[in-house]
Formats: sequence, structure tokens, C-alpha cells
Amino acid sequence: MLIHEMTEDECRTALERVSFGRLACARNDQPYVVPIYFSYDGTHLYGFSTLGQKIEWMRSNPLVCLEIDERTSHHQWMSVVVSGRYEELADADEFEYERVHALEVLQKRAMWWQPAYVATEHREQLTPIFYRIHIKQITGHRAAPDPVEAVALGTKAPTAEESWLGSILHHWNRATTFVIFEPQQTTTHALIKLPRTDQTDALLSNNDLDFSYDRLRGRYRLRLGKDDLERSSSLLSDLMKKAQGVGAE
Repeated sequence: MLIHEMTEDECRTALERVSFGRLACARNDQPYVVPIYFSYDGTHLYGFSTLGQKIEWMRSNPLVCLEIDERTSHHQWMSVVVSGRYEELADADEFEYERVHALEVLQKRAMWWQPAYVATEHREQLTPIFYRIHIKQITGHRAAPDPVEAVALGTKAPTAEESWLGSILHHWNRATTFVIFEPQQTTTHALIKLPRTDQTDALLSNNDLDFSYDRLRGRYRLRLGKDDLERSSSLLSDLMKKAQGVGAE
């Protein structure tokens, strides 16, 4: 699985497409999360509710957070988190334009009013409350199948190096604690958990491999280009056998 950081434009596009999320607010150091429907106009998030816990808490502390996500499969998903400030659009002349605009934005979603009223059908207080969230920060991540997973899922034909990488991963799947592959755009990083020795350093240097050693995690990081995968397959197999042997000790 490859996880990518989404750009702000990608995050905002997701907000335009998705209308359901989880709203988090807090009061007296106690967080509270509730599912909500919302609409997005490119600048603010708009919501509709009746008086209840989330409104009372947001009135007390207007700093809120909204999370949305979509999951296609284990390998394909996206998640966006918005940090912002709650503003209630009161039924007053000074908010007349904002309330009309909020209504127009919310009406783009079918049955926009229903969740709020259904949730409060047994309450005496059914005063409609319109609000918007001013976006202060927006971040997101999306996942996609890595080259090996894409081949396994049948979404693309394997290249020569992906076929080799897939066979190695399949053969050494029980060594994943000690061997990790990180496919990048133009390279593949092999993380091999091994004690550092002069012999291993010399072996890698003699094979003209670009490598470094992470002392904190106790592992080698090999940066492999397209040609390195095929050229060094035997060497990497030996290193993985050694890593598995160390892990079994």
C-alpha cells in the first residue's frame, strides 16, 4: 500500500463530493464526536441542526474538527481532516444573507433537513439552527495499491521488476518483520533489519548500491533503481535470508 499526502485542492474536491462526516468538539477537556451531514461551498462548511449537545458544546467552545473518508478497498481509501471554527447563523437581520446562502448550499443535498429533525422528534425544542465552519487548516491522505498489490488485484500488468519483487515478497512473506519494501515513484526502498557489519557494508558497496544505515531502528535502507532490482536480485535474496536467520535467533 502506498499512502500519499493530498494537496489542498484534492482535499477541497473531496469535501465537494462527500456530504457525510464526523464532527468533533470539546468542552471542559472532554471530546465529543458525532456524525453529521454537511455541504461545502468552496469556502465554508454548512450544517443544519436543532438544539442538542453538539450545538451547546460548540457554543461553549467554537473550535471544532471534521473528518471525512471514503474506502474503496483495503488498498484504496482517502481521509480528510478539517480544523476550523464554529459560527452560528442566528435568526437575525445581520445574518439574513448568510442564512439564505446556507439554505441554498444545503438544498443541493437531498433531504438535507431530515437527520436533524428525525434525531429530535421527541424533543420540545425544535428551533432550526443554521451554522457554518470557517476552515483554518485542511489535510488529507489517500492510499493506493503498490505495484505488487496492483498486479495481484489485476488492475495492471506486471513489469519485469514488479514480477521479481512480487515473487520475492511472496517467498519471504514470513520475514516481513525484518524486510520491508517501499515502492516510490522512481525507486524502491528495501529496509532490511540487520546488525551493521563491515562485511555487509563492503558487500553493498562492491555491488554499487546506494545505501545507508539507521542505527536507531537497526536496519539498512537500500535505494534501488529500476535496473538495480534485476541486477541485485540474488544479493537481496541473500540479505533477506540473513535477516530472517537473525530474526529467528
